[in-house]
Amino acid sequence: MIVARTDAIAVEGFEPAMARAHAFREAGADVGFVEAPTTPEQIAAIGRLPYPQLMNIVIAARRRSAPTTN
Repeated sequence: MIVARTDAIAVEGFEPAMARAHAFREAGADVGFVEAPTTPEQIAAIGRLPYPQLMNIVIAARRRSAPTTN
């Protein structure tokens, strides 16, 4: 099984990342992994790709933790 991952959203944007996801499938990938979508609309678009997708979700990944006091 081949899982093809792209981190292009962070550097090039969402559309180039989706173009890579399509190219991965054409090259023979079994599963795609478009890393770090930032909106529910992007997540939905990834889910509409015509082959299985892997997604990781981290709750509050960009939130700084609150300071602790003793």
